[in-house]
Amino acid sequence: MPVLNIVGDNSPHIEATVNFNGRLDPARCTWMKMQEAGMVLEEQPIKVAEAIRLFLQGLGYTLSTRSRSVTSSPLKLSAVGERRVEPNLESLNFNENLKI
Repeated sequence: MPVLNIVGDNSPHIEATVNFNGRLDPARCTWMKMQEAGMVLEEQPIKVAEAIRLFLQGLGYTLSTRSRSVTSSPLKLSAVGERRVEPNLESLNFNENLKI
């Protein structure tokens, strides 16, 4: 079974992970030390996600990501740090709701 072993460079468990990694089959395991982290999932979640993605890609799995077009999004930025939601009026059909 493939193993990805990740530890932060500020973690008190570096030696334990090195010992654990040494007992595993080197062809089936990867050991990684992340910089500027003690608790990698809390302090570097984006780097951990990228490491997992690359690890799975190395095993032959492909991951597809969904991308949304900026032009189709109803969420628009109006100022720095301020968000404003505007409805997409083009997709509404006002005639359907009229009863005469």
